[in-house]
Amino acid sequence: MGTRSSKPQKQAHVLMLGLDGSGKTTLLYKLKFNESVWTVQTVGFNVESLDIDRSSLALTLWDIGGQRKMRPYWKHFYPDAAGVLFVVDSWDQKRLEEARKELHRVTKHHKHKPSN
Repeated sequence: MGTRSSKPQKQAHVLMLGLDGSGKTTLLYKLKFNESVWTVQTVGFNVESLDIDRSSLALTLWDIGGQRKMRPYWKHFYPDAAGVLFVVDSWDQKRLEEARKELHRVTKHHKHKPSN
């Protein structure tokens, strides 16, 4: 006899990237708890697992800080990622060009990633 939870789940790691202050942590906790929570600037990263009803997939979201000094380290998180969620604060018109450049840098890195 087995239960649904006894089945091994597939793991999927998703990176949440974007400029500092773009709303990554707010989005992470909205997805996790389905409510808006007060957050502070992320120094480093936050990691949360999402419970997905009726799914054999365990989803882990990595919210990685978006400060300029942190962005060069994003590439070290790519190898284990099943996907990237790039968050843009469309209200912050002054930084849209900077966000575009960072997103371009992320996608450029993936294009040159060696295939297995």
